Amino acid sequence: MATADTPAAALPTHKDLPCTDGKPVENSYQPYQSALLTAVLTPVLDALHPAGDYFVGMDNGVYWEITDPPLDGCRAPDWYYVPGVPNTLDGELRRSYVMWQEKVAPVVVVEYVSGTGAEERDRTPRRGKWWVYEQAIKAEYYVIRDPFRDTLEVYRRTRGRYRKVPETPAGRVPLPPIGVELG
Repeated sequence: MATADTPAAALPTHKDLPCTDGKPVENSYQPYQSALLTAVLTPVLDALHPAGDYFVGMDNGVYWEITDPPLDGCRAPDWYYVPGVPNTLDGELRRSYVMWQEKVAPVVVVEYVSGTGAEERDRTPRRGKWWVYEQAIKAEYYVIRDPFRDTLEVYRRTRGRYRKVPETPAGRVPLPPIGVELG
C-alpha cells in the first residue's frame, strides 16, 4: 500500500501497471454503448473543459492503491470521466488511471450489466464493484445501465454512501457536474 512517506518517484506509474483488470468484455453491446456515450458527451465535456483537461476511460484500469499483485488495487469500469487532468501524460495516451499520481477521483463511473446485475451491486469489501467505487475510488456518481431489463440507475455519493438519484418527471436523471440528464 502507498504511504505518505513513499517518494513519488518510487511509485509505479501508468507505464508500469497493467492497463486493464484482465477481465474480458462480457457482452457485444458494451463497446458500442461506451463509444456512443463518449461521442455524445465529448462536445459537452469539451465545452466544460476548453483546455482539454479531462480524461474519459473505457475498460482501462483505475488504480486506487498499490498492492501485490497490482490488480488487487485496480478496477476497470466500463466507462468513466475524470475532470481536471490531462488526457495524455507526457504526450502519451494513458494506459491506466493512477489515483496516487493524480489525486483526483472519477466523477462518473458507468457499468453495463452483463448478467443479473449482482456484480454491479456487490458490496464485498475490497472486491465488489459497488464497494470499490463507493469506498476506494470514491466516484461521485455511479451509473448502472441494464439493457436487458431496460433500466438505468444513478447513485450519488453522499456522506460516504451511494444514494439513488430520483428521476425527473420526464424520466431522466440529472448529472449536475456535467450538465446533462441521462435517460
